[in-house]
Amino acid sequence: MTRALLTESAVLQPEDVRIIRALQIAPRASFAAIAAALGMTEGAVNRRYRRLRADGVVRVAGVVNPGALGQSRWLVRLRCRPGSVVAIADALAQRDDVNWVALSAAGSEITCATQSRTREQREDLLGQRLPRTAAVIDVNAFAMLRQFLGGRGHYWSALRGTLSQEEEAALGGRPAPFHRVPGGRS
Repeated sequence: MTRALLTESAVLQPEDVRIIRALQIAPRASFAAIAAALGMTEGAVNRRYRRLRADGVVRVAGVVNPGALGQSRWLVRLRCRPGSVVAIADALAQRDDVNWVALSAAGSEITCATQSRTREQREDLLGQRLPRTAAVIDVNAFAMLRQFLGGRGHYWSALRGTLSQEEEAALGGRPAPFHRVPGGRS
């Protein structure tokens, strides 16, 4: 399988950016549906999309919803001895059951998100391996009960405003939600 890598930078035309925003809002939309919503031809959307993929500007990734498989996600915070965090973080980043890793607290803490396929895998990492690592001083693990997002396409706001409200509505987009602050005005 070949994979295009973006080595420098790509020049994007305004229509390319509109297509990328449309894909944020409706990632499974057909080229015909995107073309209709954006007032373009299906062939133009198809050509531009394929060029964006070939140039490495757009990548397609399928991600399984862990809840649908009965899996649980955990947020883990590790307090480590100075000088050991990079090696531990690197080891965690290599694991299939770790989604992301971040260093914090002036280089003495690691935060990561895990998603084990089975209870045994989770217990092996959180209950056995990490606590037995000599450089790990403390392990705090929290089960993620629910993840809150602003809805499809609203989690990344860099392209918000690229499409009109009508175009976003044609793609099935919803307006960004607002939250009422207790005792405040909205």
